[in-house]
Amino acid sequence: MRINHNLDSMFAWRLNNQSNSLASKSMGKLSSGLRINSAADDAAGLAISEKMRAQIRGLSQASRNIQDSISLVQTAEGGLTETHSLLQRGRELAVQAANGTYTEEDKLKIQEEIKQIQSEVDRIADSTEFNGIKLLNRKNAAENDSLSDEENVIKTLLRSALEQSESLIEEHYGLKANGEDFEIKLEYDSEGGTLAYVSSLVPSATGGTGTNISMTIDMADFLPASWPNGGGSFIYNDRIVAHEMVHAVMAATLNWGHTSADNPAIPKWFKEGTAEFLAGGDERLKSSLTTESASDITSLMGASGTGWYSDSETDGGVISNHYSMGYTAVKYLHDVIKNAGGTGIKDVLDYLKADPATRTLDDALKNISNGSYAAGLAGFAADFNSANGQNFISSLDLNNEDVGAIGGFDADGGMVKNKENVIPDIDNLTSDPLKGFNEIWPANIELERIIGSSAEGLKVQLGSNQGQSMSIDLINVDSEALKIKEIDVAKDAEQGIELFNKAIETVSGQRTKLGALQNRLEHALRMNENYMENLTQSESRIRDVDMAKEIIQFTKQNILAQASQAMLAQANQRPQAVLQLLG
Repeated sequence: MRINHNLDSMFAWRLNNQSNSLASKSMGKLSSGLRINSAADDAAGLAISEKMRAQIRGLSQASRNIQDSISLVQTAEGGLTETHSLLQRGRELAVQAANGTYTEEDKLKIQEEIKQIQSEVDRIADSTEFNGIKLLNRKNAAENDSLSDEENVIKTLLRSALEQSESLIEEHYGLKANGEDFEIKLEYDSEGGTLAYVSSLVPSATGGTGTNISMTIDMADFLPASWPNGGGSFIYNDRIVAHEMVHAVMAATLNWGHTSADNPAIPKWFKEGTAEFLAGGDERLKSSLTTESASDITSLMGASGTGWYSDSETDGGVISNHYSMGYTAVKYLHDVIKNAGGTGIKDVLDYLKADPATRTLDDALKNISNGSYAAGLAGFAADFNSANGQNFISSLDLNNEDVGAIGGFDADGGMVKNKENVIPDIDNLTSDPLKGFNEIWPANIELERIIGSSAEGLKVQLGSNQGQSMSIDLINVDSEALKIKEIDVAKDAEQGIELFNKAIETVSGQRTKLGALQNRLEHALRMNENYMENLTQSESRIRDVDMAKEIIQFTKQNILAQASQAMLAQANQRPQAVLQLLG
């Protein structure tokens, strides 16, 4: 028997310390409700959690920013409401003064009330403030209002549409131009035509990238030009610009040639579907389907099941199916590749851009689908035209807020991408918005004048990160800006009617913009709240403790601590047996 070191006691003591330490940690977690109380608990989890906390707090403040901005917009709109009422009364008086039954003296009395209206319009413009910021009397806003429609279109492109489109294309498709010239053209057509389109020269040989790339904007359809998203239907101008930018970047980076006259290296359905997938096409697909039944889906695909697949590059037109069904086919391909272990449609584009001189979509499908489409395009078409494709279309949620864009909730489980935020409205007005292209602007456009016109914009921080902002253009609606300051109905009542009409139209336009802006801010607020809720849930799963599980652990360590303490006492008594040997 050995007593000098008492190893049994040391063993029991070590386990007792260990159990007490673990019990103390469990007690700390149960007391705080947190699984991670220090970096030692989970170093990686702590780092991720702190990033999420920064985002959550930033989003919380951004939501308050948006609420303040909504209040600012409502304040401005309130002032314009009263201005509207005054202008309506002024017009009424001008109509009254235009009647021949009134004497000159009567008209002078009417003019006195007109003067009071002019003064009150000035007072409202000067006194409508939010936190000391004048909202309706920004003197140099007149320069902003004086921009032509052409300049406002270019301003929309400079502000965010081009830059954000290019950024999304690089992020989701891995494509970026290499310094090619990119000409922006404006045309003046009748309404109801093509809002924008990209053209390029197709290589004369069987392979190679496109050249002489340009984007043409139809001024008649790009209205109202000065709105952030533009347009009034579900297809906003910025989404159409993004669609066309996909064509431009694909032309600059992929094989734009033909293997034969009617066999392009990349078919139309894939070009249009990939372009549509960037900004989402659920609304267009829904409008193409009367119902979501199998017969309706079959009808949309074409009588033979390959209407969407038909591809004659010589007919000069793009049929509707190339958009709706091309979008759906690309989305289906994206899903198939992901299920096979890939990243999605980006894998196809990565393969194509590696050798734009020779590689075709047929080659890509044979090589990157993990054997799913060993037969290439024909194999994919057969699969999509089968029950697999119909079931996929039937499974799509075409009624929720998400528009189906790549990276969004429906396509990839990301954040909800709706028609307003699918192309971010980042206010970054610059004369050189594209990194991959060398932009060539119309000769009659002065970029410095357009950029300078936004000096009076009020920046609103919409998100938790840098660059996530927008601008509210402050306006001037005093009597001089509205051109009613010199109205004298005693001298020319007819001119007074005309000027009041124009002033009413101006104020109506400004109120319309503010209404659209408020709707946009409310959408941004809802998105922030949704994003913050999802982030909080994620952060909770990392940081919060499972109370039931931890109580089990705490009880276990308490029992072990008590048992080891008892065994320690027994171990300390065992050496006393040696005394019996001495006796």
